Amino acid sequence: MLITNIINDSLEKINEYLKTNKKIAHKDIIKISKTIYDDLSKSHKSIVSFDLLYSIVNKLFKSKYKIVNSELDLQFLREHEVLFPKVKTPKEYKKLQEQFDKLKNLPQPEQRTKEWFDYRHNRITASDTASAIDENPYEPVESFILKKCDPEHKFLDNANVYHGKKYEPIATLIYEHIYNSKVTEFGALPSDKYQILGASPDGICSNQTLDYKFSKMLGKMLEIKCTVMRQIYTSGKIAGHICPFYYYCQVQQQLECCDLDKCDFWQCKISEYKNRTAYFVDDCNNTVHTIGTNSEKVEIDNSIKKGIILKFLPKVWTPEFDGDLIEWKSKFLYPPKLNMDEIEYDNWVVNTLSNWQTTYPELASQYYFEKVVYWKLEASHNVVIDRDVKFFQNILPILNDTWSKVLYYRQNISKLSELREIIKARTKFQKFNTKININNDLVDKKVLFLNSPVKNLEINSFDDGEFLD
Repeated sequence: MLITNIINDSLEKINEYLKTNKKIAHKDIIKISKTIYDDLSKSHKSIVSFDLLYSIVNKLFKSKYKIVNSELDLQFLREHEVLFPKVKTPKEYKKLQEQFDKLKNLPQPEQRTKEWFDYRHNRITASDTASAIDENPYEPVESFILKKCDPEHKFLDNANVYHGKKYEPIATLIYEHIYNSKVTEFGALPSDKYQILGASPDGICSNQTLDYKFSKMLGKMLEIKCTVMRQIYTSGKIAGHICPFYYYCQVQQQLECCDLDKCDFWQCKISEYKNRTAYFVDDCNNTVHTIGTNSEKVEIDNSIKKGIILKFLPKVWTPEFDGDLIEWKSKFLYPPKLNMDEIEYDNWVVNTLSNWQTTYPELASQYYFEKVVYWKLEASHNVVIDRDVKFFQNILPILNDTWSKVLYYRQNISKLSELREIIKARTKFQKFNTKININNDLVDKKVLFLNSPVKNLEINSFDDGEFLD
């Protein structure tokens, strides 16, 4: 009811304004918003923000801002969804809704707390699945075990990780607009079936569309990859081609841990404009969005192909390793929606930068504003990955075997030097001598250790089954 009251009050104030001002210019929107904000703050001070009020007033006008539009589009209120009544889920989706609610209600350790570190330290998280079965070309299994034996292990930032974290929120917004589905973020989710496994999906589709109707996307997992150098393949096999194998392993473990059946593997190529002028003149007609395994092209709205974010840098910074960059510690503020025109974006920037030090006090205490970043969606591809229970059951014994080695070396810390020697040897020579061969149930059998010094761990504890030599 609160949001309805705000809208009604806004309409009343606007109509009063129209009695003496027949024409509404865009510059008047801020003036009207300020007037309404001052009035509403007296009764709704703890809830109403100027940004929210401005968005409401802005949406009450059609494109030329001369006619009041009472049929308000509430899509822009994504960040304020708690104000809206729940969407009713049909009976045939009841099981999915129950699973979604179960995941949503799981205790979520706050990031970088002791509980959060303990969670990650004592599980194979989905992002490490490929490493744990020795199928990650960027991290051999020995390195995975080594970091799991170090509770103080710190992940070293790099350009790829920085770019991915930077644009994951934008990729989520683009996805939501294309599929008209509200995505819910999830943190660290432990498997209730396998104690040593966990997952942190980028999101799971809720039961709501952006216009607050029921969404059939309910329960579909979302895995986002914002690539930098890696080519996005849009046709052919999913596992090992469209979806690199180390990501395929990640998705399968996430589906297993969350007990869900489908995941959208959403890849985006996002670049940045050199300056504001380049941003304004680009019509984005060369952006390509494809889906499926046959590179089927799908048209998407030009208004979500480019946009603006605000970048902040730390006031104090010390490199943590050779090659570390201050940029990798940046923080960003994102717009509440993407389908805004240039004037709306400019007003969002002005309003945000005018109030950010009071709106985001923690950010302001440690960071300073550096610049406005203008981004563009160059290309994107989406493909559905189905849960493959048989595939997961084939890699599960390897995951268990690797974790037994983690526990062994935790009890024998003095022997970690053996792992370091193996890592050096694998770095010196070719890391992988066989190609990955996967057809949904077959994986090349990998030697988990080279020259393992522990006899009882040299013998695989699982049946070879359908693994290939």
